[in-house]
Amino acid sequence: MKKTCRLLYLGPSFLSDFFEVPNDADPSSSILTPPIARIKETVAGLSKAFKDMDLGQAKTLSIQLQYWIRIKNVIRDWAAGKPIVADHV
Repeated sequence: MKKTCRLLYLGPSFLSDFFEVPNDADPSSSILTPPIARIKETVAGLSKAFKDMDLGQAKTLSIQLQYWIRIKNVIRDWAAGKPIVADHV
């Protein structure tokens, strides 16, 4: 029996969120603020998707949540002069 792996295409609009910096961003605010806010938004969306039994949306949001958590962890663990390590578990 042959197993196949399907990748979920999130699209360029999702990926552009990683590089988006608001024009009115406060320079003194933490760099962790955007990923934490995105995590909260994604968790709220997941709750709604499961409540509505929209498993396709829940699957997409679960993948997005993994990305945001990885980004938050990379930012948190980063140290000047050391390589950036992003675990893809």
